[in-house]
Amino acid sequence: MANPITIKVGVRNVYKDFLRGWLELGENPNLFFPSLELVREIKRFVEEGKWPGWSEVYDYVSEKLRSYAYLEEAYQRIATLYAIAQNFFDLVPYFPILRIIGESGSGKRQVANFIRACAPVSFTVVDPSEASIFRLADAFHPTITIDETMINRDTALLLNAGFEQDKFVPRVRNLESGKQTIDLFNLYSPKIIVSRPGKLRLPDDTISRTIEVKIQKVKNKVYPPQISEEDRKKLVTLTILLKAGRWAEYLETYRRLRNELVGVDPRTRDTYLPLLTVAYLVARERADPGLFKQVLEDMARVAEERGGVPDLQKKVIIGILKRVIERHSGVARLSDVVRYVLIRTKDIAEILNARDSSFAVKAGRFLRESPFKVGESRSGGHKVYKIDLAKLHSYVVSYSVDLGELKDEELATLNELTGLDWRGAAPRLDKWIREVVERLCRGGGGDPPSPPHPLPDTG
Repeated sequence: MANPITIKVGVRNVYKDFLRGWLELGENPNLFFPSLELVREIKRFVEEGKWPGWSEVYDYVSEKLRSYAYLEEAYQRIATLYAIAQNFFDLVPYFPILRIIGESGSGKRQVANFIRACAPVSFTVVDPSEASIFRLADAFHPTITIDETMINRDTALLLNAGFEQDKFVPRVRNLESGKQTIDLFNLYSPKIIVSRPGKLRLPDDTISRTIEVKIQKVKNKVYPPQISEEDRKKLVTLTILLKAGRWAEYLETYRRLRNELVGVDPRTRDTYLPLLTVAYLVARERADPGLFKQVLEDMARVAEERGGVPDLQKKVIIGILKRVIERHSGVARLSDVVRYVLIRTKDIAEILNARDSSFAVKAGRFLRESPFKVGESRSGGHKVYKIDLAKLHSYVVSYSVDLGELKDEELATLNELTGLDWRGAAPRLDKWIREVVERLCRGGGGDPPSPPHPLPDTG
């Protein structure tokens, strides 16, 4: 093994070889690193070529989780997949924040502790300074559990920047010479937020990077207060061996799924994709697409809630399309199809019967910067916007804009007038899921699994 890299944390040296056991730091995070004994045992498994399979690891982690906390089945799936997927975070460009929500005594911290037990390097933060948490995250890229009591501006920055692999946070540092230097921190790593319902207000851009697990207290059931050392050892051994033998298979599948899962909100897709990759590989090994389909449905539901465009923008688009029908239906045209429409925000407000006096102003702001506006003029004291209908159609498709307010006959009329398929522009999610599963899981579980592809020997 190469010489360890020395990292300065406050006045202490921390060695980045992950073999130092427990470290005591002045600001009291609890850090767990694999022991030398565990590393030697993993080395022995590697030498013997004992590579666990996806289904084997999933079943073991899921069953062990049940022995430490109660979760409803949907959240049990997500927690299990996150516990496994966190070990592959450095292979992919984005990795989600897991938010565990539950009242006091529900076992939410126990679930977080269990997931941490499946990670080779992890810690729980207790009142850290910005400097220490930035240095620890940058040095070790561990799984970090963050308590709701410490979510502030700096922590939100840590969460947002830590979602994406190639983002760096700059910080100025004073040198003993009196000069200053700039340190760049890479905060990319798995993050877990533990919070009570309604007690934590996260920014929308942070929420969009999260996956939620909700937990309720169970009466007449007592769970162990801590993850046993024996279980921790087995969990981390299995997950490390899974990565050592299957990393290439994971990366290949991740890239394939990212190219295939189009037609859904891109941020939500990228948030769920590390977990979807594990679910797909488990399903393929079982020759049963059930697990993959269930997680795909979870993602689609969240995408529908979070993704797409704001309600005002959707109303503006509906108003534009109704204007096309109103102006051109049953009217002689110079060309076979309608390619452009001229419209004022006043027209949209009247078509939609919008009584809010600020609607026209907000609609104008949206139209001025929209990608489908190709011209702008004034008439009668009002701005007139020229809308390219082909570009509007592309926008509707890209953002899966819900056109449910338009009747079937209106959509048919739009198809005829524009030569574009508005009826299928924003496909129903249930149909989209069915098509994805059929395309990716032909024959039950998809293509046969690839053979283990162990990490190369670095000497």
